Formats: sequence, C-alpha cells, structure tokens
Amino acid sequence: MASAYLRSAYPASHLQGDSSQRWPNPLDDNWARGVPFYGDDLVAARRDGVGYEEEVRKQPVLAALDKTFWQNINTVRVNGAGSTNYAIAKDDIGNWYVKSFGADTGPILRSVKSLVLFNTGRGLGTNLLRASDLQEKIDAGKDPEKTAQYTDELKSIQGRSNPAVGGLNKVFATVHQTYVGAAKSDADALLAILTEGRIANGLTTRFAATFGAASSDKDVFLLNARAGENVLSDAATTLSKVADDEARPLAIVDALAAVARYRSDAAARVVQFDYTSTLKATLDGAEKDLASKQGDVDRLPADSEIATRKTTEDQRNASRDKRDAAKASYLAAVGRQTQARLDVLAAVDEQLAPILRRRLDANKAFEDAVLTVGAAADTTLPKATTAKQ
Repeated sequence: MASAYLRSAYPASHLQGDSSQRWPNPLDDNWARGVPFYGDDLVAARRDGVGYEEEVRKQPVLAALDKTFWQNINTVRVNGAGSTNYAIAKDDIGNWYVKSFGADTGPILRSVKSLVLFNTGRGLGTNLLRASDLQEKIDAGKDPEKTAQYTDELKSIQGRSNPAVGGLNKVFATVHQTYVGAAKSDADALLAILTEGRIANGLTTRFAATFGAASSDKDVFLLNARAGENVLSDAATTLSKVADDEARPLAIVDALAAVARYRSDAAARVVQFDYTSTLKATLDGAEKDLASKQGDVDRLPADSEIATRKTTEDQRNASRDKRDAAKASYLAAVGRQTQARLDVLAAVDEQLAPILRRRLDANKAFEDAVLTVGAAADTTLPKATTAKQ
C-alpha cells in the first residue's frame, strides 16, 4: 500500500497544481487561452499561481509523469464545417469512438449564394435574390394557392431588369443552349464508349500486338484487365438516367471519374499478375548452376589434362548459355508485362481524350461568355465617351 501511495503522489510539491483558492474568471481564462502559441501555458500559469516561465518548465515534467501513470487507448478526431454536432462515446474496454456526427454547411452556402445574387443583381439592374427566393417557393409547391402570386411577382422582377440587359439575356441564352447541347453530345459519346465495349476492343488489339495474336498470355492479361468492368456498366447506367440538362455536366464528370478508377485499377491488376515468377525461378537456378560450373573451372589444378579442362570449360559455357537464355526470357516477360500496363492506360486514354478536350473547351467557352455578358451588363463600369472636336 505504501508503494502504491508513493507511486500516485508527487514527491515534489511544486509540481502539484494550485488549489485555486481565488475565484477564477472563465472569461479571463478564455481570453488568455486565445493567445496564439502561448494560450494554454498562460491559463495553466494563472491557475497554478506561478509565472509563465515557471509553468513552461513544469509542463514537460508533468507530461512525462502523466505518461508514466496513464496509457493512451486510442484517439478519435472530428472535424466539420457549418453547424456541427457530434457525440463521442467509450466502449466497455475504454476505446473511444464517434457515435454520431453531423455537419450542416447549408447556412454557409446560402449566405454565399445570397451575396453573389445580391452583387450580380445590382449590376443587372434586377433583384436576383428575391427572384431566387420566389423560384424556390414555386419549385417547392408547398403553398399552391400562392404559386400564381409568386409566378407573377417573379415575372415582374424579370421584366424590370436593366433594358440594356435584354439583349444580353438573349446572348446568354444562346451560349447556355450551346453549352447544354455540347454536354448532351459528350454524354452520348461517353455512353457509347461505356456500352459498346470500345475500351475492351482497344485492349484486345493492343494486347495482341504485345503478346502475339495466338498467345494464350494475351487472353490471361485481357481477363485480368477486364475484371472490373462492372464499374463501367454502373457508370453507364447512372449517366443514362440523367435527363436534367443542368445535372448532365456533373454526371459526365462522375462517369469520367468512374472510368479513371477503372483505368488505375486495371493497370494495377496487370502489373500485380504473377506472370514472371516461373521465369525468375528458372533464371535463379541457371545463375546457381553457372556459379557451380565456374567453381569447377576455378578449382582445376594448373597441371590438369587439356581434355579434362576443355570438358569442364565446355560445361561452364553451356551453363552460361542457359543462363543468358533464361535471363533474356525473363527480361522479355518483364517488358511485355510493363507494356501491358501501358496498353491499358492507352486503351482508355484514346477513348476519353477527345471527350475531355471537348469538355474543357466547352467549359472555357461558357466561362468566357458568362464573364463577357456579366461585364457588359454591369452598369457601374465606366462608359466610353467621345470627345467633341
């Protein structure tokens, strides 16, 4: 009992925390804790009734003592944005775990949206913030009796926009329609790639060139590369169900991401396939046999018969030829497997590259058009004046 008591007590009293005889001010402690880099030490120094420098010296000792008597079980962390709620619990053996977690970024996004609509609407000479609110109420349809009223007010707001913006709206509508049409075309092209087996056909052609059309290795590698094609079929099914013009560009991105996952997984399966282990074992055996035969040559006496030396050297040379042949076979197999990985990447890239280029061009054209229309509609920009002669 004495040893247990001494183990749980500090032999040096200055390491013990202060009994806090004075009344602590939590607001004052929060202010001190908010000081960057030094906050925790400041609060501890105030609580223990010592100076800051003394507290800095004490903290490493206290931390070492704490590690002596306590052992970490596990660590959990939570991180969220917006309105965040979480519950952390401990199981029967002391492990902490996150029981529930929720983070709602809706208020932040709504605030950003409101700021954008307010500032953009000012330049367009209309109230985009109110228009967005009305459109949300119309789409929700929670109050059918007021839907007509909301619709009339929305039309009124749209009609009060800056007269100079009327033509720009038509320009923007044309640009937007072009962007929507490009997205529809790209989605159809991507669906054709995913559903018509074009990637598989490309793999077949490239593997035939790498391994030989009649080689059974070609079929084995093709089987491994195509093992994850369910990812492509799932992506095609999801993309085909998207009918909303506004949602289609994002759906294309999701489908392209699925194809990229298939690309990396297929390349990894090709590399990880056990294709060269037998040839490597043969090469290792040939290396050992050559070393043995070379040892026989080295151990021949200087006065050995010419016939005996010639026989031993011929055996060594034959073993070297076998080693060279085994090494060539092994390196050729490694080269074919490496090329098979490149074939997988190329078979996917040749199908996706045109779509990716068109998507980038369409996004860039749409972005430039939006910036141009926005700048033209901003009535706060300085207007050009013509000097009179």
